[in-house]
Amino acid sequence: MTTIGRFLSCFAAPLVLLGLSWCAFDLSNVHSSTGLALSIKVKSVKYCRGDAELFTVHLNLRLRYKNQADHPIIVHAGDPIIGHVRISRNMADARAGRFEVDSSADILTAGESPAPLGSAPDKRFVILKPGETFGFDSFAAIVARRDTSPLIAGTIPPGEHVLQVVVNTWPFSDLDPEKARSLWFRFGELHSDPVASEPVPLTIHQNPEWADCSE
Repeated sequence: MTTIGRFLSCFAAPLVLLGLSWCAFDLSNVHSSTGLALSIKVKSVKYCRGDAELFTVHLNLRLRYKNQADHPIIVHAGDPIIGHVRISRNMADARAGRFEVDSSADILTAGESPAPLGSAPDKRFVILKPGETFGFDSFAAIVARRDTSPLIAGTIPPGEHVLQVVVNTWPFSDLDPEKARSLWFRFGELHSDPVASEPVPLTIHQNPEWADCSE
């Protein structure tokens, strides 16, 4: 296993292991400018000491959906699943889709089948009226290299960067979103495609205060 692979498996994997069965999400329909907007705020940063070349950065995030449409939007309200973490050098690169790192996660979801869809959205979903928001907490991990380390694919150097995440809004591999959309159309528009957040600044310190990341 490569150095970067070892770090990703040791530090990033525990952040996305949610159950027993593997599920890969199709991110080909990612939206960042639809009726459902996603904003992100970095609440706190934890630096985990690595080796002579690499260290990991754990990000506690606050994410918020906002309905920018002129009609209600239905969206999953459970624990958010971040499918991609994207890092750019600056805002212009982020908005142009140029990323230093565009890391995807292999997500493990609960093994049992989810409850079937009913005639109306249940407590797993929230209906946002135009202008309403819904906030939730999540976390992500990135791998950084020390300032004197050579370029290593999948890592970023210390300094100023821009962060985006892509959230999978339909985490049910055994349920058909088109069926839900047809059942619930009178309540609002179901959003089931992945959604990308607006980019935000992210600073990675060269000489950080190391945290205890043993747990």
